[in-house]
Amino acid sequence: MELEIYNSVDIEEKIGLISKMLNGKKAIVAFSGGVDSTVLAYLTGKFASETVLVMQTGSSVAIGEDTFAQEQAQQLDLQIEFIDYDEVDLSEDYASNPHNRCYFCKELLHEFLEMRRKQLDFDIVLSGTNASDLAGHRPGHQAALEAGVLNPLVDAGLTKQEIRWIAADVGLNAADKPASACLASRFVTGVRITKDGLHRVAKAEYYLKSVHKARIVRVRDLGGEAKIEFGAEELPKYLAKEVKNEIIRELMGLGFEKVSIDPEGYRPYVPVIE
Repeated sequence: MELEIYNSVDIEEKIGLISKMLNGKKAIVAFSGGVDSTVLAYLTGKFASETVLVMQTGSSVAIGEDTFAQEQAQQLDLQIEFIDYDEVDLSEDYASNPHNRCYFCKELLHEFLEMRRKQLDFDIVLSGTNASDLAGHRPGHQAALEAGVLNPLVDAGLTKQEIRWIAADVGLNAADKPASACLASRFVTGVRITKDGLHRVAKAEYYLKSVHKARIVRVRDLGGEAKIEFGAEELPKYLAKEVKNEIIRELMGLGFEKVSIDPEGYRPYVPVIE
């Protein structure tokens, strides 16, 4: 992975701000194993007095993400805990999949994290949201703010590329891990989210990653129809007739009524706001 050259003095100044924020604190890090939460965990482990990583597992988490997160925790030599629940069982607002679904997801997550914070008698809960994230559609960030969660990467002004630079500089395994939003983000706004639907998407993406070695892939559920988005650099090989037909057969076998490969490739999905 090629990274731009950054002014390390500027980055050190931003890290210095985070050091002051976390000094002497006992902190829970909302952890996913992605590069943002891993860098946050690394910095928290350095500067906080105590650190525990907590990751939610359940049907909305892609296959293998919990294992990868465990590996990152081991690399960081930090304690990790898992809380297992399915949002669809706990929130009709979430299951109905409105444009602000992420708000209800994070609302639930931070209720659980706050309960764990109190049990541990810790001071703060931290989120890995970064400064670059604020430009997008982020109802989940609003839920975190309302819950009193702190966002050190935002407060210090660290961007996504600066975070990847830090991860690579200190040798974190997550440095070049592609972004991977929760599986609920694969469902087009208004398409109801179910555990069966989440499992189907999870199996489809796992197949594409494990068998066809796709690095960046999203299987969008349009309501029984699957539209596959591959990373632009990888896309041509999946449009080859034999490979394409094999992929379509496999996903049809998982229960999708129709399967297609998006010729434009991957791009972040923006929920429809009416």
